[in-house]
Amino acid sequence: AGMLADHMSGRAPGASAGFGLAPVGLRQAAHVVVPAPALAAARCAALEYFSGRGLPADRVVFAFDKALAPGPPETALLTQLHLAVGLGDVTASQIPAVLTGDAPDLLASVPEL
Repeated sequence: AGMLADHMSGRAPGASAGFGLAPVGLRQAAHVVVPAPALAAARCAALEYFSGRGLPADRVVFAFDKALAPGPPETALLTQLHLAVGLGDVTASQIPAVLTGDAPDLLASVPEL
């Protein structure tokens, strides 16, 4: 697994609790007609996974269905990654530049981001 996966799961050395992705579109996905049984089973598994996560709101990253701007969870994750690769703290105002590649230092060390 890569560095991002280790930090997302909370398994990285010195990492805080893990993070999770926002389950965007769960309500809509529950009502989509799926013609193939295998796809219906996969959809059920995904819906079950996301609904059972129970992550606190401050650990859910990229919840763009709630806000388009990065918030405290993204700041926490990127700060953790910055510290892990020796780049120091990252401020909330720097997060958009890090995510878009305008500040490429972290992306050079964590390309899967």
